[in-house]
Amino acid sequence: MSIELATNGLSGVKSILAVVSAKGGVGKSSVTANLACALRDAGLATGVCDLDVSCPSLDTMFGIDPEDPGNMPYLTEDSLIEPPLVRGLKVSTMGTMAPQDKALAWRGPVMHSAVQQLLQSTNWADLDVLLCDMPPGTGDVNLSLAQTAPVTGAVVVTTPQRVAVADVARGIDLYRELGIPILGMVKNMDGLTCKVCGTHHDVFGGNDVEALAAAADVELLGSVPIAPEVRFGGDAGKPVVEAEPASAPATAFRAIAEKVKGLLAATSVGGDAFETCTEEEIEI
Repeated sequence: MSIELATNGLSGVKSILAVVSAKGGVGKSSVTANLACALRDAGLATGVCDLDVSCPSLDTMFGIDPEDPGNMPYLTEDSLIEPPLVRGLKVSTMGTMAPQDKALAWRGPVMHSAVQQLLQSTNWADLDVLLCDMPPGTGDVNLSLAQTAPVTGAVVVTTPQRVAVADVARGIDLYRELGIPILGMVKNMDGLTCKVCGTHHDVFGGNDVEALAAAADVELLGSVPIAPEVRFGGDAGKPVVEAEPASAPATAFRAIAEKVKGLLAATSVGGDAFETCTEEEIEI
Protein backbone atom coordinates (compact mmCIF):
# COMPACT_ATOMS: atom_id res chain seq x y z
CA MET A 1 0.00 0.00 0.00
CA SER A 2 1.55 3.28 -1.12
CA ILE A 3 1.26 5.48 1.96
CA GLU A 4 4.06 6.71 4.18
CA LEU A 5 3.79 5.00 7.56
CA ALA A 6 4.74 6.69 10.81
CA THR A 7 8.08 5.83 12.35
CA ASN A 8 8.16 8.23 15.30
CA GLY A 9 6.27 7.06 18.37
CA LEU A 10 3.96 9.08 20.60
CA SER A 11 5.74 10.77 23.47
CA GLY A 12 5.34 8.77 26.67
CA VAL A 13 3.62 5.78 25.03
CA LYS A 14 5.34 2.39 24.90
CA SER A 15 2.79 0.46 22.81
CA ILE A 16 -0.19 1.36 20.64
CA LEU A 17 -2.98 -1.17 20.18
CA ALA A 18 -5.69 -0.70 17.53
CA VAL A 19 -9.05 -2.33 18.30
CA VAL A 20 -10.52 -2.91 14.86
CA SER A 21 -13.17 -4.81 12.96
CA ALA A 22 -14.23 -3.20 9.65
CA LYS A 23 -17.78 -4.28 10.58
CA GLY A 24 -20.02 -1.97 12.58
CA GLY A 25 -22.09 -3.11 15.53
CA VAL A 26 -19.78 -5.88 16.72
CA GLY A 27 -18.93 -4.22 20.03
CA LYS A 28 -15.50 -2.69 19.40
CA SER A 29 -16.09 0.15 21.85
CA SER A 30 -17.36 -2.22 24.54
CA VAL A 31 -14.35 -4.47 24.03
CA THR A 32 -12.02 -1.44 24.09
CA ALA A 33 -13.47 -0.10 27.35
CA ASN A 34 -13.39 -3.43 29.15
CA LEU A 35 -10.01 -4.46 27.77
CA ALA A 36 -8.59 -1.12 28.95
CA CYS A 37 -9.94 -1.70 32.46
CA ALA A 38 -8.63 -5.25 32.51
CA LEU A 39 -5.16 -4.19 31.30
CA ARG A 40 -5.11 -1.51 33.98
CA ASP A 41 -6.00 -4.14 36.58
CA ALA A 42 -3.19 -6.31 35.18
CA GLY A 43 -0.76 -3.56 36.14
CA LEU A 44 -0.30 -1.63 32.90
CA ALA A 45 -0.59 2.15 32.75
CA THR A 46 -3.32 2.38 30.13
CA GLY A 47 -4.93 5.07 28.00
CA VAL A 48 -7.76 5.08 25.48
CA CYS A 49 -8.13 7.17 22.33
CA ASP A 50 -11.59 7.13 20.73
CA LEU A 51 -10.84 7.36 17.00
CA ASP A 52 -14.46 6.82 16.02
CA VAL A 53 -14.31 10.57 15.60
CA SER A 54 -17.72 11.25 14.06
CA CYS A 55 -19.68 8.88 16.34
CA PRO A 56 -17.77 8.61 19.64
CA SER A 57 -19.18 6.50 22.45
CA LEU A 58 -16.40 6.01 24.98
CA ASP A 59 -17.41 9.16 26.87
CA THR A 60 -20.70 7.38 27.63
CA MET A 61 -19.10 4.02 28.37
CA PHE A 62 -16.70 5.59 30.86
CA GLY A 63 -19.33 7.81 32.43
CA ILE A 64 -17.69 11.12 31.49
CA ASP A 65 -20.20 13.80 32.49
CA PRO A 66 -20.03 16.74 30.05
CA GLU A 67 -21.52 18.98 32.76
CA ASP A 68 -18.62 18.26 35.13
CA PRO A 69 -15.63 20.54 34.38
CA GLY A 70 -13.36 18.07 36.17
CA ASN A 71 -14.10 15.50 33.49
CA MET A 72 -13.27 17.78 30.57
CA PRO A 73 -9.96 17.99 28.69
CA TYR A 74 -7.98 21.22 28.92
CA LEU A 75 -4.89 22.77 27.34
CA THR A 76 -1.66 22.66 29.30
CA GLU A 77 1.01 25.38 29.32
CA ASP A 78 2.75 23.34 26.61
CA SER A 79 -0.41 23.57 24.43
CA LEU A 80 -1.12 19.85 24.86
CA ILE A 81 -4.56 18.42 25.48
CA GLU A 82 -4.73 17.04 29.02
CA PRO A 83 -7.31 14.23 28.81
CA PRO A 84 -9.55 13.39 31.74
CA LEU A 85 -8.33 10.65 34.06
CA VAL A 86 -11.30 8.31 34.38
CA ARG A 87 -11.13 5.14 36.48
CA GLY A 88 -7.35 5.30 36.37
CA LEU A 89 -7.33 5.62 32.56
CA LYS A 90 -6.45 8.57 30.36
CA VAL A 91 -9.38 8.88 27.95
CA SER A 92 -9.41 11.15 24.89
CA THR A 93 -12.60 11.31 22.84
CA MET A 94 -14.42 13.78 20.63
CA GLY A 95 -17.40 13.08 22.87
CA THR A 96 -15.90 15.58 25.34
CA MET A 97 -15.04 18.17 22.68
CA ALA A 98 -18.13 18.44 20.49
CA PRO A 99 -21.86 18.83 21.25
CA GLN A 100 -23.39 15.38 21.70
CA ASP A 101 -26.45 16.22 19.59
CA LYS A 102 -24.53 17.60 16.59
CA ALA A 103 -23.29 15.59 13.62
CA LEU A 104 -19.62 15.86 12.66
CA ALA A 105 -19.92 15.70 8.86
CA TRP A 106 -16.20 15.85 8.15
CA ARG A 107 -14.43 14.86 4.95
CA GLY A 108 -11.15 12.97 4.85
CA PRO A 109 -8.61 15.83 5.30
CA VAL A 110 -10.44 17.22 8.34
CA MET A 111 -10.84 13.75 9.80
CA HIS A 112 -7.11 13.14 9.29
CA SER A 113 -6.32 16.36 11.17
CA ALA A 114 -8.61 15.33 14.02
CA VAL A 115 -6.88 11.94 14.31
CA GLN A 116 -3.48 13.65 14.36
CA GLN A 117 -4.61 16.07 17.06
CA LEU A 118 -6.13 13.37 19.27
CA LEU A 119 -2.96 11.30 19.05
CA GLN A 120 -0.08 13.78 18.79
CA SER A 121 -1.43 16.76 20.73
CA THR A 122 -2.57 14.81 23.80
CA ASN A 123 -0.47 14.46 26.92
CA TRP A 124 -0.35 10.65 27.16
CA ALA A 125 2.66 10.36 29.47
CA ASP A 126 3.40 7.87 30.84
CA LEU A 127 1.59 4.88 29.33
CA ASP A 128 2.49 1.26 28.84
CA VAL A 129 -0.26 0.90 26.26
CA LEU A 130 -2.67 3.16 24.39
CA LEU A 131 -5.82 1.50 23.01
CA CYS A 132 -7.28 3.12 19.89
CA ASP A 133 -10.96 2.40 19.34
CA MET A 134 -11.36 2.38 15.55
CA PRO A 135 -14.48 3.17 13.51
CA PRO A 136 -16.12 0.66 11.16
CA GLY A 137 -14.76 0.28 7.64
CA THR A 138 -11.32 0.14 6.07
CA GLY A 139 -11.00 3.80 5.13
CA ASP A 140 -9.47 7.10 6.15
CA VAL A 141 -9.13 6.81 9.92
CA ASN A 142 -7.28 3.49 9.74
CA LEU A 143 -4.81 5.00 7.26
CA SER A 144 -4.49 8.17 9.33
CA LEU A 145 -3.61 6.14 12.41
CA ALA A 146 -0.89 4.26 10.53
CA GLN A 147 0.49 7.54 9.16
CA THR A 148 0.42 9.28 12.55
CA ALA A 149 1.89 6.72 14.96
CA PRO A 150 3.61 3.32 14.73
CA VAL A 151 1.02 0.75 15.78
CA THR A 152 2.32 -2.17 17.82
CA GLY A 153 -0.53 -4.46 16.80
CA ALA A 154 -4.24 -4.85 16.22
CA VAL A 155 -6.91 -6.77 18.08
CA VAL A 156 -9.75 -7.72 15.75
CA VAL A 157 -13.31 -7.88 17.10
CA THR A 158 -16.12 -9.82 15.46
CA THR A 159 -19.45 -11.38 16.20
CA PRO A 160 -20.14 -14.93 15.03
CA GLN A 161 -22.51 -14.32 12.12
CA ARG A 162 -21.21 -14.75 8.59
CA VAL A 163 -22.08 -11.21 7.46
CA ALA A 164 -19.78 -9.83 10.19
CA VAL A 165 -16.97 -12.30 9.60
CA ALA A 166 -16.83 -11.43 5.89
CA ASP A 167 -16.11 -7.77 6.65
CA VAL A 168 -13.66 -8.64 9.42
CA ALA A 169 -11.60 -10.59 6.89
CA ARG A 170 -11.25 -7.33 4.93
CA GLY A 171 -10.10 -5.55 8.06
CA ILE A 172 -7.42 -8.17 8.68
CA ASP A 173 -6.26 -7.78 5.09
CA LEU A 174 -6.01 -3.99 5.45
CA TYR A 175 -3.83 -4.11 8.56
CA ARG A 176 -1.59 -6.73 7.04
CA GLU A 177 -1.18 -4.53 3.95
CA LEU A 178 -0.16 -1.76 6.32
CA GLY A 179 2.40 -4.05 7.94
CA ILE A 180 0.67 -3.94 11.33
CA PRO A 181 0.71 -7.27 13.21
CA ILE A 182 -2.62 -8.87 14.06
CA LEU A 183 -2.23 -9.88 17.70
CA GLY A 184 -5.44 -11.85 17.76
CA MET A 185 -9.19 -11.95 17.43
CA VAL A 186 -11.99 -11.54 19.97
CA LYS A 187 -15.24 -13.41 19.37
CA ASN A 188 -17.81 -11.05 20.88
CA MET A 189 -21.48 -11.79 21.64
CA ASP A 190 -20.71 -15.50 21.56
CA GLY A 191 -24.12 -16.87 22.37
CA LEU A 192 -26.53 -16.40 25.25
CA THR A 193 -26.94 -18.72 28.23
CA CYS A 194 -30.37 -18.61 29.86
CA LYS A 195 -30.01 -17.87 33.57
CA VAL A 196 -33.21 -19.78 34.30
CA CYS A 197 -32.78 -23.08 32.45
CA GLY A 198 -29.06 -22.94 31.58
CA THR A 199 -29.66 -23.54 27.86
CA HIS A 200 -27.04 -21.98 25.58
CA HIS A 201 -28.32 -20.29 22.42
CA ASP A 202 -26.00 -19.49 19.51
CA VAL A 203 -27.86 -16.32 18.60
CA PHE A 204 -25.48 -15.33 15.81
CA GLY A 205 -24.59 -18.75 14.45
CA GLY A 206 -21.81 -21.26 14.65
CA ASN A 207 -18.13 -21.61 13.84
CA ASP A 208 -17.42 -18.97 11.18
CA VAL A 209 -15.08 -17.08 13.52
CA GLU A 210 -12.97 -20.14 14.21
CA ALA A 211 -12.83 -20.87 10.48
CA LEU A 212 -11.64 -17.32 9.73
CA ALA A 213 -9.03 -17.45 12.50
CA ALA A 214 -7.65 -20.68 11.09
CA ALA A 215 -7.70 -19.48 7.47
CA ALA A 216 -6.08 -16.13 8.34
CA ASP A 217 -3.64 -17.70 10.82
CA VAL A 218 -4.85 -15.41 13.61
CA GLU A 219 -4.99 -16.44 17.25
CA LEU A 220 -8.44 -16.50 18.83
CA LEU A 221 -7.78 -14.60 22.06
CA GLY A 222 -11.10 -15.48 23.63
CA SER A 223 -14.87 -15.34 23.46
CA VAL A 224 -17.20 -12.98 25.30
CA PRO A 225 -20.80 -14.13 25.81
CA ILE A 226 -23.91 -12.05 25.34
CA ALA A 227 -24.93 -10.85 28.78
CA PRO A 228 -27.16 -8.00 29.97
CA GLU A 229 -24.42 -6.91 32.38
CA VAL A 230 -22.28 -5.70 29.48
CA ARG A 231 -25.03 -3.42 28.20
CA PHE A 232 -25.94 -2.22 31.71
CA GLY A 233 -22.32 -1.31 32.41
CA GLY A 234 -21.83 0.48 29.11
CA ASP A 235 -24.96 2.56 29.52
CA ALA A 236 -24.18 3.37 33.15
CA GLY A 237 -20.59 4.41 32.44
CA LYS A 238 -19.05 1.58 34.44
CA PRO A 239 -17.63 -1.24 32.26
CA VAL A 240 -18.64 -4.76 33.29
CA VAL A 241 -15.06 -5.61 34.32
CA GLU A 242 -15.62 -3.18 37.20
CA ALA A 243 -19.39 -3.31 37.65
CA GLU A 244 -19.72 -7.13 37.73
CA PRO A 245 -16.18 -8.51 38.17
CA ALA A 246 -17.38 -12.06 38.85
CA SER A 247 -19.59 -12.24 35.75
CA ALA A 248 -18.79 -14.44 32.77
CA PRO A 249 -18.04 -11.53 30.39
CA ALA A 250 -15.75 -9.84 32.95
CA THR A 251 -13.86 -13.10 33.44
CA ALA A 252 -13.51 -13.44 29.66
CA PHE A 253 -12.20 -9.88 29.29
CA ARG A 254 -9.58 -10.41 31.99
CA ALA A 255 -8.36 -13.62 30.33
CA ILE A 256 -8.10 -11.80 26.99
CA ALA A 257 -6.22 -8.94 28.66
CA GLU A 258 -3.64 -11.34 30.10
CA LYS A 259 -3.00 -12.73 26.61
CA VAL A 260 -2.75 -9.24 25.12
CA LYS A 261 -0.34 -8.17 27.87
CA GLY A 262 1.92 -11.12 27.05
CA LEU A 263 1.75 -10.44 23.32
CA LEU A 264 2.59 -6.75 23.77
CA ALA A 265 5.55 -7.59 25.98
CA ALA A 266 6.86 -9.94 23.28
CA THR A 267 6.75 -7.37 20.47
CA SER A 268 9.78 -5.39 19.38
CA VAL A 269 7.92 -2.09 19.81
CA GLY A 270 6.45 -2.79 23.20
CA GLY A 271 9.52 -4.67 24.40
CA ASP A 272 9.61 -6.19 27.85
CA ALA A 273 9.88 -2.83 29.58
CA PHE A 274 6.48 -2.83 31.28
CA GLU A 275 6.67 -1.79 34.92
CA THR A 276 3.75 -3.24 36.85
CA CYS A 277 1.86 -0.63 38.86
CA THR A 278 0.94 -1.25 42.44
CA GLU A 279 -2.69 -1.04 43.54
CA GLU A 280 -1.89 2.23 45.29
CA GLU A 281 -0.70 3.77 42.01
CA ILE A 282 -3.91 2.92 40.13
CA GLU A 283 -6.52 5.62 40.68
CA ILE A 284 -10.05 4.32 40.24
